[in-house]
Amino acid sequence: MKKKIVAVTSIVLIAVSVIAGWIHFLGAATYELPGMAIIEDTNGDRIAVEPTSGAVWDELIELYHSNGEMWVGGVVEVFIFIRPDPNYPWGFRFKPENITVAEVTAEGLQTTIRSISADIDYWLDIGQAYVYAKVVEYSTGVNMQAGSIEGTVTDYDGNPLAGMRVGIVSGTTFFPEIAAETNEEGYYQIGSVPPGTFEVAVHDIQGNRIGLESVTVRSGETSTLNFVIQSVPSDVTKFKAVVNGMRSVDVFVCVNISDGLTEKEAELIVGTTFIQIKGEYVTHRLDTLTFDDAKIEAHYTWGVDENDMGHVFDVTADLTTLQITVTHCR
Repeated sequence: MKKKIVAVTSIVLIAVSVIAGWIHFLGAATYELPGMAIIEDTNGDRIAVEPTSGAVWDELIELYHSNGEMWVGGVVEVFIFIRPDPNYPWGFRFKPENITVAEVTAEGLQTTIRSISADIDYWLDIGQAYVYAKVVEYSTGVNMQAGSIEGTVTDYDGNPLAGMRVGIVSGTTFFPEIAAETNEEGYYQIGSVPPGTFEVAVHDIQGNRIGLESVTVRSGETSTLNFVIQSVPSDVTKFKAVVNGMRSVDVFVCVNISDGLTEKEAELIVGTTFIQIKGEYVTHRLDTLTFDDAKIEAHYTWGVDENDMGHVFDVTADLTTLQITVTHCR
């Protein structure tokens, strides 16, 4: 039985999960491009909002023209934290379908953009947050043109991987639910993509996620996103997960642990767990990793950004019972 303690300064992890029910469209998706308003709070901090409600949109436009201030907010959600997108520098957004403009809110829900960013988990638990803000600029679907994403999927030797499904899984705005399939050259293309920043995943024929990257699409432009895949996995291990004492969703990792565990496989198991629970684009660092053939223990430091690395995330994976226990993940 082997035992290793590894101090890690930087690692690259591929999050892997099993999905089903892909919908493959042959044509382009049809939708209306959303409007986007930039709000500024009393501290001068700014963030973009994209309401789906026409009534809320009208209120934001009226606020822009009146140069007034009201409470703007709603349900807080974490989104892909990618720089240097100037509209989303805070690691969160307000869910488009829940955005509200109000004259009065409950005192406990009143905050600022910077305060939400500093403790996103708190505001996720609260459910809603509102900032006193004005609208400093806006744009609508009239002057926003769809773009596209294209690229290739290859292995480390440069060989094209055909039959892989490539699709957007999250983004800063609405996106077409298209799963493009790579051809014999490993090429794919996703059209009718609105401007924004998106997470794009690659899944194999069995539905295993084998790659995850990010890309920014600009109005009327085609963005290139290439994937280099280590291998197409054939073995998937399912772990039960318990987070802060509560049963969580299962964690699927493309590893075979029946023949012993390698350091890379141990990193993949704990890294997949962190990404699934906290999100890929939370800034994080794996500090220590201890493992043998029966158990893995790891300690992460994480935060909203490099200036907010005061949070910890401890994970233990029992390789006998296939249970992952996560503590101190706030």
